[in-house]
Amino acid sequence: MGPSGRNALVTGVSRRAGIGFAIAHRLVDAGVAVFVQGWTEHDAAQPWGSEPGGTEAVAGELGVPFAEVNFADPEAPEHLVAAAADAVGPLDILVVNHARSGDGRLADLSAGEIDAFLAENVRAVVCASPIDIGGTSLPITLSAGVACHPQHGTSIHTLTGAADAALYAAKGAGKNQVRPAVTER
Repeated sequence: MGPSGRNALVTGVSRRAGIGFAIAHRLVDAGVAVFVQGWTEHDAAQPWGSEPGGTEAVAGELGVPFAEVNFADPEAPEHLVAAAADAVGPLDILVVNHARSGDGRLADLSAGEIDAFLAENVRAVVCASPIDIGGTSLPITLSAGVACHPQHGTSIHTLTGAADAALYAAKGAGKNQVRPAVTER
């Protein structure tokens, strides 16, 4: 069975030159009902800038419904999936193409920058896909603690301990959060 007649959500569709646009375009051409997500404000802050008219114009060219969604909001994935399902029907296809962009090498990133990448890139993927157990849909959340070398320790023991403490801080703050380790002075 081909994809025709199915329903899809594609994230990261805010630029015509992007991978998300190409994927969404191919799905539309294959007869899939597509809903797209973009975040024009993010693109506007990048060196390449945002598309004229933003995600709305890109979605208009594809002829699909859309939402401007910032995955920094922990509730965003759930709201996006609900909006997509309301617009195109129950989802059969989820293409997670969005990414928070940044500069530099991993070793040069601060714990706060890593926190933002995890929160927006990883948590959004995990939280967008509830699991079904015995006919009951259970939401998935993600809590994580981040420790960086050498800011939070120089041995595997100190780094693991710092990440573990940050994880418990994330859980204690209400779960579904990513927390950087505290830099020891």
